[in-house]
Amino acid sequence: MAYENRIELYKEIEGKRGRPLISYITSSRPNADARMGYDTIPEFAKQLIEIPKEAKEIDILLVSHGGDANVSWRIVSMVRERFEKFAVLLPYAAYSAATLVALGADEILMHPFSNMGPVDAQLTVRGDKGHITFGAEDLTHFLNFLREDVGISDQEQLERAFELVCKDVGAMPIGAAKRSTCFSLAIGERLLSLHMDDKTSAKAIAETLNKSFFHHGYPICRKEAIDVGLPVEKPEDELEELMWNVWA
Repeated sequence: MAYENRIELYKEIEGKRGRPLISYITSSRPNADARMGYDTIPEFAKQLIEIPKEAKEIDILLVSHGGDANVSWRIVSMVRERFEKFAVLLPYAAYSAATLVALGADEILMHPFSNMGPVDAQLTVRGDKGHITFGAEDLTHFLNFLREDVGISDQEQLERAFELVCKDVGAMPIGAAKRSTCFSLAIGERLLSLHMDDKTSAKAIAETLNKSFFHHGYPICRKEAIDVGLPVEKPEDELEELMWNVWA
């Protein structure tokens, strides 16, 4: 679809919603995959400056496989400084850092074919055996596997197994993975607390999105997102069609 056609769709969405729309989409094409990075921030600033001062609410149409969680926090912080409320429109996939942006929104409008994803931090290190990507939860599950599935209970044998992991991955990256997990939990809870009065629920949702899906690429569908406790809404038929046409 030509850029001019998409512009018309954006205008239709703005008319339907009665508020400005920013569209933020990163490439998910094979061998041309893009991630949310800090180069996004000045572009977001330019868009926000263009919006009339009297506007108090805004929509962000978002499609991305994720990226830097700090970028998510910057985007939400900038939007919150400028607007009283904002919603995220998800026509398709919004994984990882894109999910974090959604957590900061008062309202999440999900197309029935869209999904979010877990927000557990992933760390990539380069070693003798190539690149290794893992999270702190992977280490926990490895030790649980040894205890529960293999049946190793001897502390000395468990320590030896952990030493082998440290040799493969490195001791400092393991510490960094744990720190990243703590960061993901903290930033998820903080984003939700921007619009949720129940801090206990915010913490529970952040923990669920960090620990309950067992795979960083798991697609959390609309029903699951609602069950988790996120402020998900089903768009009206006309808006749903417009969102999908943008993605198409």
